[in-house]
Amino acid sequence: MRAYLRHQHDRRVTAHHLGLHPNTVDNRLARITHLTDIDTATPHGNALALTALLLCDNTTEPARGERCEADGA
Repeated sequence: MRAYLRHQHDRRVTAHHLGLHPNTVDNRLARITHLTDIDTATPHGNALALTALLLCDNTTEPARGERCEADGA
């Protein structure tokens, strides 16, 4: 998600950055949407995803059972 947002929603650039096939990026984004109900295709979803990542970056310890990833789709 972080890489996808960083690369301005360009799945091909994101895939290249992560060394993945663009379809893999699509599948991972679909999985994130399914698990979180955050759809980055909408401005609201985009804001939620960015806020979640910023909170994760600025939290000293993730909540139990959760983790913050440094990079990834």
